[in-house]
Amino acid sequence: MRKILLIISIAAAFGCVAAIPYELTKDVDRNITFENVMKDPDTFMGKKVVFGGEIIETRVLKEGTQVEILQKPLDYYDVPLVTDESQGRFLAMFKEFLDPQVFKSGRRVTIVGEVEGKQTLPLGGTEYIYPSIRGQHIHLWPHTEEYYYYPHFDFGIGLYRWYPY
Repeated sequence: MRKILLIISIAAAFGCVAAIPYELTKDVDRNITFENVMKDPDTFMGKKVVFGGEIIETRVLKEGTQVEILQKPLDYYDVPLVTDESQGRFLAMFKEFLDPQVFKSGRRVTIVGEVEGKQTLPLGGTEYIYPSIRGQHIHLWPHTEEYYYYPHFDFGIGLYRWYPY
């Protein structure tokens, strides 16, 4: 019995390991919100932040790779929520090459980096002001499928079946 409890405890501990190393996030000011940076990016220049969301587009440039991201709220573990809620878009620039086939539209990411200010780029028929982040780390979250729970009545043990939408 002790061996089983030990194995379960070890598995639970490894299951709670953060995907983003603590060393990268220890200097992050968690009081800086995306909403505040969106309003006035220049005020937060040089501040380290953690933002996340869904990739809109990845562009390979001479200077590195620019990732355009639709911001999404993060959960306790800095995982972007699967929601329609967003406070805007932002750009993250990385020195290294990030393959656009891997970092493609629709994938969820969490970014650790420093606020560099803002960039104005065309969006549709207007100009959009993007907060700009100099990326230090990007975490690409695995594909997930959402499941809806449908009650199912059957003889025997009552269980729910999961059906992907």
